Amino acid sequence: MNDRILKPLVALILLAGLIGPYFVKISHALNEHEELHCVSRDLHIHAVEFDCDFNHYQLSSFYCPEFIYPSFIDHTPITESIINNYIFLSKYQQLHFELRGPPTC
Repeated sequence: MNDRILKPLVALILLAGLIGPYFVKISHALNEHEELHCVSRDLHIHAVEFDCDFNHYQLSSFYCPEFIYPSFIDHTPITESIINNYIFLSKYQQLHFELRGPPTC
């Protein structure tokens, strides 16, 4: 077979294999999955629906634990000590609370 035909054919087969389960799940959610809406105003307990596998159908994530992420930021520890965390407006009177405006009323 020609490479011009083989590569797109293999790509389409792989794409259908990866995206196919998503379409099956969407089809089930839109067409086959039945939800019961309660209209009763009384206090009661509903029976659990065990026959639907829609909630148990999970797709695997594309996680590769061997991948090493590059570090773009150099993490150097800060060695100098911070003496004062707040710069007050008045150098003569340092208050223990934050400066603010007068009360409105």
